Amino acid sequence: MTLAEVQAGTAIEYTIRFQNTGTYHAQRVVITDTLSTSLDWNSMEFIGSSHSCTWYMSEGVLHFVFDPIFLPDSTSDEPNSHGHVKFRMAPIGTLMVGEQIANVANIYFDFNQPIITDPAVFEVATPTFMAERHASRFELFPNPTSGHVTIVASGPMDQVEIRQMDGRLVRLVPTNASRVELDLVGLVKGPYLVTVSSPN
Repeated sequence: MTLAEVQAGTAIEYTIRFQNTGTYHAQRVVITDTLSTSLDWNSMEFIGSSHSCTWYMSEGVLHFVFDPIFLPDSTSDEPNSHGHVKFRMAPIGTLMVGEQIANVANIYFDFNQPIITDPAVFEVATPTFMAERHASRFELFPNPTSGHVTIVASGPMDQVEIRQMDGRLVRLVPTNASRVELDLVGLVKGPYLVTVSSPN
């Protein structure tokens, strides 16, 4: 997320996914999410969920309650053992470059101990790579990266190419959006050439 996006009040979209990996269906699933003080809690917007649920916020903690849900276990019905909830929230406008927003959720299946998600971390960054191609300007950040990058273009992109410095193609990502999130964790550390193609 760029500083300009923070100052413009651009919301961060979160998706919390869960799966019943037990041996019996789950009658009730509760998700709690203690929100960072770097988020504007008043901007909370519920987007949707895989199953009917109710939600509320209390003292900076989001609660999503699926009751009843009767979520099948993965052994007897793997395709239907999954669920999710989506929401978005804007960061506070005073964040500076380099500051991070971390988010962790706790997922409770019936009366079992919670499953704790891996942190979702957003960092305020200043784009350090910019280029022109077919009159389409794009930004890539963070650069360097630890594995995940965001590409934002001035218009829709056709595809994103990632090549090694010797020209070998290592990743081709088709898209029709002006913003793309890329997971590059599997790539060997080193410099890469990123090329963005646009319709025009």
